[in-house]
Amino acid sequence: MSKKKGFKCGGVEKLVTILAKELSKKIYRPRNLMLEFLLKNDKRNKGFSSLIKMKKTKGVIYVAIGKKFIDEVLISAASLRKHMPNLSVTLFTNEFVDSVFFDNIVKIKKSSFSKEDKIMYIAKSPYDLTLFLDTDTYICDDISELFDLLNRFDMAVAHFPMEREFNIKGIPKSFVLLDTGIILFKKSLQVKTLFSEWLRLYKLNKKRGGTMLNSGLKNNLKWRTKGIPDALSFNEVIYNSEIKFATLTKEYYFRGKCGFVNWKVKIIHIRRGNFDSIDKIINHFIGSRLYIWKGSRQGRNRLCVIRFKNNKYLNYEKSVGKKGIFSMLVILKKLIKTRG
Repeated sequence: MSKKKGFKCGGVEKLVTILAKELSKKIYRPRNLMLEFLLKNDKRNKGFSSLIKMKKTKGVIYVAIGKKFIDEVLISAASLRKHMPNLSVTLFTNEFVDSVFFDNIVKIKKSSFSKEDKIMYIAKSPYDLTLFLDTDTYICDDISELFDLLNRFDMAVAHFPMEREFNIKGIPKSFVLLDTGIILFKKSLQVKTLFSEWLRLYKLNKKRGGTMLNSGLKNNLKWRTKGIPDALSFNEVIYNSEIKFATLTKEYYFRGKCGFVNWKVKIIHIRRGNFDSIDKIINHFIGSRLYIWKGSRQGRNRLCVIRFKNNKYLNYEKSVGKKGIFSMLVILKKLIKTRG
């Protein structure tokens, strides 16, 4: 057989020859062993090997315990489906939920009704590449580029949005604390170990009552009624781990009473106001801009966005409305209509 110009012989042909010899010996190989054999002998034709290795599952998970959080997660999942209809979504919950927004619903038989549920079930993600979202999040655009971070990192999280009014033993003040409302991670032994240690330390901190924290009386009183934030134990664990992690920009974690963004805000994480209104206000301008919440500490209901362009300050301020049951139903109806 004559060789054509530019055709390299010995790649696929050699692999087929080896396979033919093995099959002629009538050796029975289960499918998984056959794949191992192909990968070992596929030295020149690397396309097949890379195709097998690239097939990783990815998706979003939520943990919602109780009716209040189910109401929230329906809004979040609907907004996610609007922009990413083909991404798999799994919900861990102790309630009965029947919704088209979830591909998988895992029933939690025995809930602790605390942050322990969140930590425990994040670790049980069915995906190779996972994005965990809190129930009070809202997706404003396609966020598929987030998963690209896992090509270089084990995990990606956002900065803690509030003022640092406390210290964590063993962590210097120069370390920017991380929040746990959004956690992007890939399945690995290192990440699994981190989640196990996070759960262990969180349980230990609950028993201690937060005595290892050098914090003010205000936080101690708040934590006695609402529980110690899971972010504290998470920071202690990740600081002392070998995990390679990235920090997300504000565009993927819009939270806090003030801040600075450059591009379109894609993920809102907030428990006050109307998500639809906040999306329209914060993304009224695109480019470098400052945002400030106005109003009392308990009822910040106005969002102000300031954009500096052509030596002029552009100011846009508007009320974000209330996120009551009625407004949540209106948002849900809009999202379902858009998706349909």
